[in-house]
Amino acid sequence: MVENRVKVKNNKLNEQIEQFKNSLSDIDKYEKAAVYNTDGTVFLKERAGTINEVIFTPNEYMQMRGKILVHSHINTGDLTDKILSPEDLFTAAYFGMKGIQAITKSSVSAFSPGIVLIGNTGMRNQFINDYENILYDGKKRVAALAENAKEIDKVIFQTAKKMSDYLKSNERKYGYKYEERGVFD
Repeated sequence: MVENRVKVKNNKLNEQIEQFKNSLSDIDKYEKAAVYNTDGTVFLKERAGTINEVIFTPNEYMQMRGKILVHSHINTGDLTDKILSPEDLFTAAYFGMKGIQAITKSSVSAFSPGIVLIGNTGMRNQFINDYENILYDGKKRVAALAENAKEIDKVIFQTAKKMSDYLKSNERKYGYKYEERGVFD
């Protein structure tokens, strides 16, 4: 199990995130999510979702400004099993969250959008569009390989690596923070 490297200067919050991670199971069939205040108190208690999303009401999303959304990604064989999806990044920036984390038993991927992506719609759209294009190109390559499982795994890894590299290389340009641990171990 990987330690949650993405630390916030709040022991209570770190404890809450650790408890959330420890509640995950290798056999989970659905994502889970919880939302925390920056002081570590629970804003929205843990809830289950579907195989690839946890649903919140529009009102709940509007109240997430300045909060931290922690959710699990399950092993579906998809390109975004261990890394944040474009929807994750958009949600955090659009709703002005302090941060979002995607957690598995062996990895943590965390994003804090920053003022540029929260306040500048054009830059936010460009950032998300570029990131989605990397994912789309990977999905096209996977589809073209049909049944060649070994090559598909290679393309999935390469695409996830490109997505990770994009997030790491654009922090300064877009003014956000990104960290990961255990994603490519």
